[in-house]
Amino acid sequence: MNHASPIDPAETDEIDEAAFVARIEAFHEGRCRRWDDVNPTADSNDEPAGTDLDGLAAARQYQAALADAGLAGLSYPSKYGGAG
Repeated sequence: MNHASPIDPAETDEIDEAAFVARIEAFHEGRCRRWDDVNPTADSNDEPAGTDLDGLAAARQYQAALADAGLAGLSYPSKYGGAG
């Protein structure tokens, strides 16, 4: 699994913010439900997210997908998989 970002900060002085936002929106589209589309129960916030095994597995899967898309660890050095 390659977690390196496709953006090479050494090749640019500026990041195109609009392009970056578009990449993030494209990543989330189809992967995340909109908050107003979800019908949470009244007690849905009793436990922190990811504290059960299903939630932990889902969180790990989501973080792996972020990394595969080059959207995780944006401030990490590129040699460690970040954008630099």
